[in-house]
Amino acid sequence: MSKNLEWENEKFWIEVELKGLYPPEKITKIQGAEELTKDEDFSGKNVLDNGCGTGWLGKMLQNKGAEVIGTDISDTLLEEAAKYIPTQKASSYELPFGDQTFDYVVSFMVIHVLDDPAKAIKESWRVLKPNGKFYVGIVHPMAEKWNEQTELCYLDPSSFTKTEERAWIFNLTNGQKFTKHYLHRPLSFYEKEFNKLFKINKKFEPKFSEELTNDGKYASTEYLFLELVKK
Repeated sequence: MSKNLEWENEKFWIEVELKGLYPPEKITKIQGAEELTKDEDFSGKNVLDNGCGTGWLGKMLQNKGAEVIGTDISDTLLEEAAKYIPTQKASSYELPFGDQTFDYVVSFMVIHVLDDPAKAIKESWRVLKPNGKFYVGIVHPMAEKWNEQTELCYLDPSSFTKTEERAWIFNLTNGQKFTKHYLHRPLSFYEKEFNKLFKINKKFEPKFSEELTNDGKYASTEYLFLELVKK
């Protein structure tokens, strides 16, 4: 199976998403989404959940009053997401919607695993209304690996400048491992691409653990969350 098709027909991902197995009991993407969106009024607003996976984020925003539609390339994940939100099969590179359709686009744990993130960012910009907001969650460009004893993330400042192939590994409850390969890119890449089309309005990053300040390299999450406003 090619690297860019690893999400397709991958039922393991449903277990990872629904049971919150990664990382366990730490700052998760759900908490990041709640932090980013807590001050927004979604009542009656049109929201695209781009790369919706199992639909957890779209469901959260739907409960806040939003009119949500989720898109993904995986039939397996869309089948699960359709239990909670309206869905449509679509690539992040070619969204089947007109220009300036949505008040918000959300895309969590999607952009950093794409072969062409810049193309997907531009497409999300296209379907957003003027001054619309784009909520993004990616693996932080400084994140390296997990400390298995503490379940904290090892942050390496040198990763800011690295471009390299990496494997995203999930431990499942049945003892198996689910691996997703992706191209790690430096923070400067994302800042450059976002700044072309958006203003970076809000950022939620890893915070170093007070328990492990001896080397200053461990944090309770590996994620970077951004609120972007369409220029």
